[in-house]
Amino acid sequence: MHVRVSFAVNGPHGKVRYSVTCYYAKCFDSLRRTCCPSELDFIRSLSRCKNGEHRVGRAMSSLKSLDDRFIIKQVTKTELESFIKFAPEYFKYLLESISTGSPTCLAKILGIYQVAVKNLKGGKESRMDVLVMENLLFGRSVKWLYDLKGSSRSRYNADISGNNKVLLDQNLIEAMPTSPIFVGNKAKRLLERAVWNDTAFLASIDVMDYSLLVGVDENKQELVVGIIDFMRQYTWDKHLETWWSPPAIIPSNSPSDLGQDNLLNSQHEVPANFMQVHRMEQESFTRLRHLVDDFYFSALSDTDQELFPISDELQLQEVLMSAVVASCSVRVRSPAVRTINERGESSSSAPVLCKICMDTAPAAEMFWSSNCSHSFCQHCLSRYIGAKVQENILTVKCPEIECKGVLRPELCQDIVPADVFSRWETALCESMVLASQRFYCPFKDCSALMVDDGQETVRQSECPNCQRLFCAQCKVGWHSGLSCEEFKMLGTDERGRDDLMLMKIAKDKRWKRCPRCRFFVEKTQGCMHITCRCGFEFCYGCGSKYGMTHSCRGA
Repeated sequence: MHVRVSFAVNGPHGKVRYSVTCYYAKCFDSLRRTCCPSELDFIRSLSRCKNGEHRVGRAMSSLKSLDDRFIIKQVTKTELESFIKFAPEYFKYLLESISTGSPTCLAKILGIYQVAVKNLKGGKESRMDVLVMENLLFGRSVKWLYDLKGSSRSRYNADISGNNKVLLDQNLIEAMPTSPIFVGNKAKRLLERAVWNDTAFLASIDVMDYSLLVGVDENKQELVVGIIDFMRQYTWDKHLETWWSPPAIIPSNSPSDLGQDNLLNSQHEVPANFMQVHRMEQESFTRLRHLVDDFYFSALSDTDQELFPISDELQLQEVLMSAVVASCSVRVRSPAVRTINERGESSSSAPVLCKICMDTAPAAEMFWSSNCSHSFCQHCLSRYIGAKVQENILTVKCPEIECKGVLRPELCQDIVPADVFSRWETALCESMVLASQRFYCPFKDCSALMVDDGQETVRQSECPNCQRLFCAQCKVGWHSGLSCEEFKMLGTDERGRDDLMLMKIAKDKRWKRCPRCRFFVEKTQGCMHITCRCGFEFCYGCGSKYGMTHSCRGA
């Protein structure tokens, strides 16, 4: 699961050993394959770094790759331990969102490492935990950058002069009356879905503290949005922190003077962090007034009407939407993110992760389940279906863990071998017939399924598959000349084809069987008293034991 690499370097102060632990190496590699240009480009980007320009969130220290594509941030031990706990859910959620096209705004974490440096001469050792995430501002000329928490407590930056200033919640509230930002209805709803999906996921893994990063690129007329700093779970120390500084969530109808009495406390602080870049093609203010729908509002609106059907626990969206009501589309434009159009459809040709072999393949080579939208390699899914059919499991469920979707046989026919599909199809047909009405051709080289509807008693029947006669009552090959009762009295070693022919001849010639040895006896002349070669005496007429007082009228 984790990979460790060590190497030694001769330095001016002696030999130094470097050890790098790559957490969840394979999972991160699969994630990067879906959203990065290539692994080689990722390595090249990390080979040279520079100091970060913007200081946002809780970053202790941060660097940027020289090509500006990635951010390298130091994380605390608590954050690292927290991420390791929920990492499997993180990979599952993100890869599923990418493969299905479900909107998400989580900033993609593309690697977490622990770097240890030890001086072999003096024995001194130091460690640092870092993460690598995509740079939301790559290729951007951001004029305003907001780090939003949905709270007004200590959320104001008085120094807004100069470049690279990070503004906070109160700065956004103050800017809205004079510099509103407009977003069209489709863009707003897609963004709303992304926020809803992400906040629900983070709540499910007990992450309650994160930030919403919003950047305004006036040159490209685009809005950059992403959820960051979501590595810390809601542990006991965070709970103590909320006792001392309760969250103050800004309601949509809050006045401009946000005093303590006007704050709406919430048990679920839903801050923010978004990854995707949302392309907003702005037009003139006059034209926008005619295009913007009824959802246009500002954070300073004094109406009591609820404008969004959003849970009170997601008031973070109100902070964002109060600044974002506009015209056009929402797209993802980032070195590590797919492009999403207004309908939420993916237009990326990036490889897709198969959850069976944990490798990636082009989307064209993947099988997409119609019931649940999960995707898998065609080869992997074919083997998976074959194994289930071999185990006589007819209802083959989606291989995704905890998914209740069912694979439809008619859609899998092209990827499953013909013999496997035929067996699967036959088994499904058989399962549709009641067990009490189901029987098979008695000949082992046929075994075709047939149905007894019980409407009439049938003895002699013909298999529609092999065209051979059989007894529908005894479920055996046709026993010509013998009734079912007579046939059942035969031993198992007397039911062969030759034996049945002998039985028919004996019946036609009226041969009798010795009651003791069961050997056939033919009387040519004389009385009814027969002495078998085994020494047993019986009556040829009735077949009973012969005695001095025996009297029989049989001929």
